[in-house]
Amino acid sequence: MGAILITGAAGGIGRALVERSLQRGDRVIAGVRNFEETCGFGGGPNLLVVPLDVSDTGSVEAGFAQADRWLGGTPLNAVVNCAAVCPLGAVEVQSEQVILDTLNTNAVGSARIIRAALPRLRGHDGRVALVTSLWGKVSGPMLSAYCASKFAI
Repeated sequence: MGAILITGAAGGIGRALVERSLQRGDRVIAGVRNFEETCGFGGGPNLLVVPLDVSDTGSVEAGFAQADRWLGGTPLNAVVNCAAVCPLGAVEVQSEQVILDTLNTNAVGSARIIRAALPRLRGHDGRVALVTSLWGKVSGPMLSAYCASKFAI
């Protein structure tokens, strides 16, 4: 089996991928925005939970560095970016800061993950996957910032 880094691992698709990957026997680095969100993961030698906030370049770099140390020179085979935020609200009432924060996490955060992942995935057929949404193809009345950020991906 391989080694996989999954962001947004505290819930939703990210958490399901962590659980499935561990069942397959993969070594899993589970990136979570808030380290307190790690309850329920259990333990085991194939799981490393790291603080990794995709909205912060320093946090992304630190999370990948911690993964590198844990892997000890063995290759990272895949990175799956599931991290996202979805604030509800119409564009006419959402603050500019909420819109900027959503774009920073969902769209620019994906670029941060790609930049950190690519050097670690080259040379051994490594893969990166960005999880987006059908909301990136259409718009919803209370999902304006989320839809824009998923379209950007």
